[in-house]
Amino acid sequence: MVFRLSLIVLLFLFSRANGQEVYIDHVIKAVNDLDSTVQQYKDEGFIVKPGRLHKNGLLNTHIKFSNHSSLELMSLAGEPKDRLARTYKDILLRGGGGAFICLSGINIDQLKVRLEKKDYNFYYIQGKAWSYITFPENSLLHTFFFIDYHYEVKDEPELYQHSNGCIGFERVLVEGNDSVFQLMTDIGLFPVKNKSNEFKTSTGSIVILKNGVTPNKVVDIVMKVRK
Repeated sequence: MVFRLSLIVLLFLFSRANGQEVYIDHVIKAVNDLDSTVQQYKDEGFIVKPGRLHKNGLLNTHIKFSNHSSLELMSLAGEPKDRLARTYKDILLRGGGGAFICLSGINIDQLKVRLEKKDYNFYYIQGKAWSYITFPENSLLHTFFFIDYHYEVKDEPELYQHSNGCIGFERVLVEGNDSVFQLMTDIGLFPVKNKSNEFKTSTGSIVILKNGVTPNKVVDIVMKVRK
């Protein structure tokens, strides 16, 4: 018990000393009918930022918040043209819904080294605008991925002024097993007092619901409203 507590303190101090703090960057919801879903969110008082059609066939839009988190609505236009688009096709065939939760706030190269030392199986993708770390499709960690932006993208402040008063995520409920709990600890997140399955970040809490069967998914998203 003393050793585990010391390890937690050391990891916490390491992340803070390096000016890093893991937070929810965005959550992706897969939808079959993007137009009707966008209209539904608009009717509920959200401002929706148009996305674009990607070369792989994915089509997206965004709901942005001033704390740098966002909800991304993802659909598929036509046949998928790469592995990622095929993954979304499978998710949509299962009815869509919460697909992925993206975390940020930690240097991706340092995270890569940390995960390698812990013998995680993952993919490391470097792009022009950002770099990713993702997990294999057969992994119980597949619902999570990490992003490190190479430069800041600024949105117009008007995109944050949702008429329903929503200012971000209160909590995101995600299926997972012991490996997900271990990942949370290994990246510097620790359970909220008296809530062993809830991990708090500056942009909302991650709540893990026990499930040891793939594919896992984002079960629910609870929004935070301005008081």
